[in-house]
Amino acid sequence: MNAAIKYTLSKSDLMNNQLFIASKASSIKKHRLKSKTVLPILYVVLATVLFFSGFFNLSIAFVVLAILWYLVYPKYLASKYIMHYDKYIEENFAHLMEEEMHLSFDEDYVFFKDSLTEGKMKMLQIKSITRIPENYLLNIEVGTNLILPLFDIHGDELAVIQFVKSLSEQTNLTIKDERLWSWK
Repeated sequence: MNAAIKYTLSKSDLMNNQLFIASKASSIKKHRLKSKTVLPILYVVLATVLFFSGFFNLSIAFVVLAILWYLVYPKYLASKYIMHYDKYIEENFAHLMEEEMHLSFDEDYVFFKDSLTEGKMKMLQIKSITRIPENYLLNIEVGTNLILPLFDIHGDELAVIQFVKSLSEQTNLTIKDERLWSWK
């Protein structure tokens, strides 16, 4: 079975890929959890010591500060990741934005082409196919994703769905449904 698709990638497509990878990485999950909880715990411990030392108002202030940190800092950190990846995409992937790309496959290989590169990889190198809210991500063995937007170059969503479904059938991979995923 042969199938082909033409599409362009936007900055949003590239950003979604980076943020999805980050949200699934255990080291980033640990860092975000640690950043969210360590300081509030220290504030609560300090508030407890201050409370039993008779500094009630200061104790309450530290408890309020701990709660604010726990609620607000994760949103701030999420925006820092977005700013970091925005700069990363501009520096490393600007050439991919709004450029026509071609992706096709036959029984054994996936072929890809843009204005700078052309290549092929064995079909067996695709580890997973994931559907996120605005993209399909084809995870390949080298630890990266081929990103497919929901619409092809002609604005046809059905063409992309049929392409991904055919690829899924060819590789015997189930499409992981992560449409409820969002960067938080």
